[in-house]
Amino acid sequence: MKEDKVLLLDDNGDAKWLIKDVNDGWVENFKLRLNKDIHKFSFTPDFSDEAFGTNVPGVSLRLKMLTSEELRNTKEMYFREGIRKRMDLIGNYLNIINTNELTRGLIDMQFSDSLPQNILEITQIMQNLANDLSTETRLSLLPFISNPADEMAKKEKEDSENIENSMTMYTRLGQDHDHQEEE
Repeated sequence: MKEDKVLLLDDNGDAKWLIKDVNDGWVENFKLRLNKDIHKFSFTPDFSDEAFGTNVPGVSLRLKMLTSEELRNTKEMYFREGIRKRMDLIGNYLNIINTNELTRGLIDMQFSDSLPQNILEITQIMQNLANDLSTETRLSLLPFISNPADEMAKKEKEDSENIENSMTMYTRLGQDHDHQEEE
């Protein structure tokens, strides 16, 4: 067969096995189905999917990532519980060694998600709630402010400094005006 380059077959015989006859449609469908299943069972959105959208606002993106966000919240809950138990054990050990009371309540755990947020929409909500909620509560709505009370104290200090600077400039302006009249 190798020397003569001839293949002798029976009446019903064929040599399809010699050539690579791949059904491209089947392979493509299989790859797409596999990709969808991977994202479905791993609870992760497919960012390369054209139906996902490329320029979606934060709220739409949050809705599309809801299942992965729920999974993240569940993992955060278990992680928080594990850290709390570990801090209790360390606190108990340190209390035995040092014979002085260590309060675990002084340690604050803070987790934050990395989903984009629509800051403009949040600030509009804050302005709409100005008559109904305290400033501290409204500041707590902002994701980038961790301690609203500290932020309020900083703002009060800044306002008082601005008032002092304005008063100083006003008195200087009056003194300069008096000097010009004397001359």
